[in-house]
Amino acid sequence: MGANHHKISCIADELVRWIRDDYLQIIHVHSRTIGLWSKELLACMTQLIAFAVVLWCPIGQNKVLINALFVAEQSIYDHIEDLMRIIDYRPFHKEMKPVRSNDETSIIDAALMILMVIVRTQNVSWFFRSNVSIQNALTTLAEAALYDEICLHIYGILSEVLSDEQFKNLKIADSMGGFFFNMLEQAWQHPLKKYKHSQIEHLLRGFFNLSKHDFIQQETANMKKISLFIEMSEQYPIVYDIIWALSFNHDIQQQLRSNPSFIQKLSQLAKESDDEQVRKTTHGILWNLEIDHQDRSISQSTKQNTFDIMISYSHKEKVLCKQLYDELTK
Repeated sequence: MGANHHKISCIADELVRWIRDDYLQIIHVHSRTIGLWSKELLACMTQLIAFAVVLWCPIGQNKVLINALFVAEQSIYDHIEDLMRIIDYRPFHKEMKPVRSNDETSIIDAALMILMVIVRTQNVSWFFRSNVSIQNALTTLAEAALYDEICLHIYGILSEVLSDEQFKNLKIADSMGGFFFNMLEQAWQHPLKKYKHSQIEHLLRGFFNLSKHDFIQQETANMKKISLFIEMSEQYPIVYDIIWALSFNHDIQQQLRSNPSFIQKLSQLAKESDDEQVRKTTHGILWNLEIDHQDRSISQSTKQNTFDIMISYSHKEKVLCKQLYDELTK
């Protein structure tokens, strides 16, 4: 299996290098004349970008293949702008459907998926933070979109690149929490654990991106949704990552500490889980629950780990965090 995966990765890498110049050039040229597209050209462009999604979006291949696509740094920003011309084309917005049933909906969805991969693998946050027109275009699309996946992509992109202050000041900020909780609750109750065409794992990954933001943490506390995540944690380990992020909020801490059976479960997992990531996240939750709380009922077994430093919201920068740790502990 490992040999096959390596072979597929090598083939994909060769394919990217073979098509990249043509792909970037085609998107660059035609995005500038989008108002002249025929139905046939729209169909071709949709298929091209959808092919790029299949090539670059599989988990585990993103960074390697995206790096192979962008030879020069400037080409990253050029491609973002090219994709945004397609995403922000208002006649496409008018033709969007609740499902991917036409080319207009499909090309916007595919372009957003490519944009998401770029955001997650390249150092482009500053570009989005300094470009108000891109922020406004994505916000406008989220307000107009009938297809939930498009909203998920937009929320994911903006949550990755914007500061907490910028994010909570968006026009769509007030509706994000309710949007996710509605989908998560319906997916959780569905026998196949999905909302429409979205699997619950996909929705949880989307909410995880949001959960690092203070105002989302507070909205979760105000709506008392932590119990939903506690319930889902039995089946989906990523929920522990979500609860860890949420547990930086004081009100969430109080709600968690009022559930002694869950605290006991965290203590047990932190000590005994076979999953290293679960051990790490449950230790992190317990550590947060001890901050500024002297009257805590947490198992003493959680105190076997001594934390030298705490660097929050750093999951994507493990190498940087290791460097910081090494410097601080010299």
